[in-house]
Amino acid sequence: DRRVLHLEVDLKGSGLSYNPGDSIGVLPANDPAEVEALLLRLGLDGDQIFTLQPKGGSTADLLSGVDQDMLLPHLRLPCSVRTAFTYSLDVTSPPRKTLVRTLAEYGDAKEAHSLKKLSSRGGKELFTVNITKGHPTLLQVLTQYPSVRNIPLAVLLDALPPLMPRHYSLTSAPAEHPSSAHVAFSVVAFDTPAGHPHRGVATTWLDRCYGPNAPKGGAPLPLFLKAGGQFHPPADLVGADMIMVGPGTGVAPFRGFLQARRAAIKANPDQTPGKAWLFFGCRHRDQDYLYKEELEAMAEDGTISHLVTAFSREGGEKMYVQHRMMEHAEELAKLVMGGAYFYVCGDGGQMAKDVNNTLVTILEKHSGLKEKDVSMHVRTMTTEGKYVRDIGRKLATKHTVSTMIQEGQYAHSVHSVSTMIQEGQFAHSVHSVSTMIQEG
Repeated sequence: DRRVLHLEVDLKGSGLSYNPGDSIGVLPANDPAEVEALLLRLGLDGDQIFTLQPKGGSTADLLSGVDQDMLLPHLRLPCSVRTAFTYSLDVTSPPRKTLVRTLAEYGDAKEAHSLKKLSSRGGKELFTVNITKGHPTLLQVLTQYPSVRNIPLAVLLDALPPLMPRHYSLTSAPAEHPSSAHVAFSVVAFDTPAGHPHRGVATTWLDRCYGPNAPKGGAPLPLFLKAGGQFHPPADLVGADMIMVGPGTGVAPFRGFLQARRAAIKANPDQTPGKAWLFFGCRHRDQDYLYKEELEAMAEDGTISHLVTAFSREGGEKMYVQHRMMEHAEELAKLVMGGAYFYVCGDGGQMAKDVNNTLVTILEKHSGLKEKDVSMHVRTMTTEGKYVRDIGRKLATKHTVSTMIQEGQYAHSVHSVSTMIQEGQFAHSVHSVSTMIQEG
């Protein structure tokens, strides 16, 4: 199954504001069933409350100037084991080599040898096949190596990476939705090569808590806003030319761009609108054409000057957005050379490379530039903010999340997510969720 959810977050009373191109960061939680199974396998008491101190140190060390919060800044202490494993530790991503080597220290001779080989330089190919591509969770690795037991809690806390916030591009504009922020996301679900079902932590959590089958009542959602940087619509929303390429959920931020443009056109009826091209691609027009009615209405009222679609599973030969770009090569080259903004949003995989290569090819053939000068022109576009990509922006960095926790930049509270959950200090509620796609 492949599902995409449209989620609207009520911002009234939060004091938060946003702009098209911004994203929200959400603070997910691990699946409670996965956590309980993992705690059972590790022999840990989920209700145990713990704190931290420097290795070899004492409480006196803490009182003499060692900042407890800096030891493991993604934890807010004191904390229960269950809270840490639910809200602060990443236990579902493929284990890193350092974690695999740590597990080897607590297995019998045979399994320790296997784990050490797996995490060694000579085991690179083995690690790629079994871990990177195999995508096992920590629990699945422990199940495969049953002798690995009695790992101290302190060792696990030190070895497991933080559970990071996930970023989702906003798909709305405050000009039309001043008190709510919208996002669209695919619910990640697939089977690993070993046949194990894998579920994305954040998207599964959002679906479980706020999806169509979630308990009713508008539960609070822990989130923060992140500015889009260069990824924002032109300052002249009406007059500037822009080309947007957004297959799949990559179209999400462009809905916000276009809502802002539509409002600006209405507010400036005497200004001549520039060109606004949108290239959208998906598999089937009748199954996963996101925001179909709204985009077609925008094309009808002139908000979008050219709506170009590519449906890759219709017809004998696959058709992608880069193929549609080539069909309009001369027009696109003229726009780009005239100063149009060129935006790309998507999953950061092959699509972004293909679109970039297609843009280069179009300019080589139709811009009038010498072939050797095209790459320089594209670099200049990037430097000037005329060629902007939002590719695979999903995770905050470890430094960023640690800093935000320390500075209290999650919603309105100076507490970490675990404390916020315990004390109910969330300010944002979800007031609308709809299933846009459901295949299978």
